[in-house]
Amino acid sequence: MSTLSSSSSSKHPSSARPVLAAVDGSSFSRKVAEVASRIADAFNLRLALLHVVEPLTEPMASRLQLSEQDWIESRLREGQLVLEELCRDLRLESADRILLAGPVPETICGEAEDADAEMIVLGAHGHGPVPRIMLGSVGDRVASLATRTVTIVR
Repeated sequence: MSTLSSSSSSKHPSSARPVLAAVDGSSFSRKVAEVASRIADAFNLRLALLHVVEPLTEPMASRLQLSEQDWIESRLREGQLVLEELCRDLRLESADRILLAGPVPETICGEAEDADAEMIVLGAHGHGPVPRIMLGSVGDRVASLATRTVTIVR
């Protein structure tokens, strides 16, 4: 299941390849968006901010007494707020905003392929709503799966 929300860029041609910034709402998200924005500006590329919602595992769903659908819808709403806040605070009105649900590393890499991204930018220490122990090291996994350049912000 995925949801896509996008705003068109007036700063860069729509045919420009994007710099894909994966943001999770952690304190690193702002830094990731800033770095990705500087790279996009320097090379006249589009900026795309991506927020991925990790599906709920069955044991976690039982504990939280939520359906996977309710979990994803709730997290997508939170993700929309994360993207809106970053765009507002950093004045990134022209950035594409993308919300997807799926396994985080694979979804980031898949979106990079689908968008023909120039590169992926993500944080080294994100701590979104799903505990990091559940996800493993997203940065390491993205770096090993991606066919695009990966920049990890520390």
